[in-house]
Amino acid sequence: LLTNGVPLLDEAGNLKGYRGVCKDITSRKRMEEEKRSLEIRLQNAEKREALGQLAGGVAHDLNNVLGVLVGYSELLLLEMPEDHPHRGHVSNIMLSGEKGAAIIQDLLTLTRRGVAVFSVVNLNAIVSEYLRSPEFDDLKARYPLVAFSAGLEDNLPNIQGSPVHLGKTVMNLVCNAVEALPGAPLVLPPVLLGE
Repeated sequence: LLTNGVPLLDEAGNLKGYRGVCKDITSRKRMEEEKRSLEIRLQNAEKREALGQLAGGVAHDLNNVLGVLVGYSELLLLEMPEDHPHRGHVSNIMLSGEKGAAIIQDLLTLTRRGVAVFSVVNLNAIVSEYLRSPEFDDLKARYPLVAFSAGLEDNLPNIQGSPVHLGKTVMNLVCNAVEALPGAPLVLPPVLLGE
């Protein structure tokens, strides 16, 4: 309540009472609180927008750098004989660059500066690609006592989805499964052991 009053005095100047008005300001207080809440939400949205613009700019710049790595890797592979001892390394650089570019595309999608890429995908191809990846080779090296096998269905229908997200999902499922095995000792690289 908002009150406003004045004292009432008699002829001798003695206080005989007050005259005033009381006003219910509940709705005004509620509107002020709602306004404050909206201002805070607007400030947070502006901060997120600024962070999104920053992330989008960084992602765009990184995408340009990865484009150069992938491009030069492709050129090297074109000039390199099939039996060259470094062909696998160059191929891994190119594949990693392409995966990095796909991750950046995800970031651009999150910042609303890119468009999500969906296409018709064969899950067998996604799984097979992961099984040939340097990440899978690294996982096998870190867990040498774990036996890996893949049983792919021959007549699996194609689906529509994001190859990048599906590939990451397969990688995460395999990694989580291996790490959850009791008795699957982790072999750390020598540099982590202090050798």
